Amino acid sequence: MQGRQDIREGLFSIGEPGRHGIADVQELVGELWEDLRIVGTAANAEAAAAGIEVGELPGSMAGFLELKPAAAGVTGVDLLVVGAGHVAWGLWIHVLLPQIRARWGDTALQAKAAREKAAARKEAADAAAARKAAPARAPAGKRARKRSDAAPE
Repeated sequence: MQGRQDIREGLFSIGEPGRHGIADVQELVGELWEDLRIVGTAANAEAAAAGIEVGELPGSMAGFLELKPAAAGVTGVDLLVVGAGHVAWGLWIHVLLPQIRARWGDTALQAKAAREKAAARKEAADAAAARKAAPARAPAGKRARKRSDAAPE
């Protein structure tokens, strides 16, 4: 991939976190990536229907389409999908995501609204800023005692 890339990303919630995790999604997408090149598979047919030239896809997803846990501080059931360009994003939206939903159900992965994404980013940034700005705590047991100005009788 040469030149400047149009990076696209989306945040998805895993619908049944106890049933499927991020590693499961990554594994299934890896299998579907291989299926793309096999004529007659659903993934291959959907790619063709979406106008994606399977023969022009890179041999590996690395740097082309990445699926990873969302930023730190998120519950671990949010998946960040990053695509390098409109072909990668089209592959995710028109082929891979529908295949995941066909196997695991329509609620397996749900796109998070832009408002939720912005709120999650702001929350993570605020938490990082608060950790950075927090004053150092005094060691336990070293608190100053309050003394009275009045003399004892």
